[in-house]
Amino acid sequence: MARHEAKCLCKHIKQFKFVCSVVIWHDIINRINPVSKLLQKINVDISTAMQILENVLLYLKELRSNSDEGFNKFIFYATELGKEINVYLIFDFSIGRIEAQRVKQNFTYEKV
Repeated sequence: MARHEAKCLCKHIKQFKFVCSVVIWHDIINRINPVSKLLQKINVDISTAMQILENVLLYLKELRSNSDEGFNKFIFYATELGKEINVYLIFDFSIGRIEAQRVKQNFTYEKV
């Protein structure tokens, strides 16, 4: 069962849409993580934290409103990464969900 799951996982990781999602998440997480670390400090200045949070929110709003420009940037970075790791550089929507291989189970019942 583990081998089948590993093959399915590998099949999905090698897709260009997965590489694109990793690039997008990397960008977003790198914007949010410093704010999270700052807010966890005991001696944080609230006004500084609010300003940084507003900057992150502004970035996310701009990314959303200029979705074509931002998406093209992410596609470019994902293409460069895909070339390095030998991923087929096209969106493939044909592969569905990962499902575990079904194993037939035989149950033994107690006789009363």
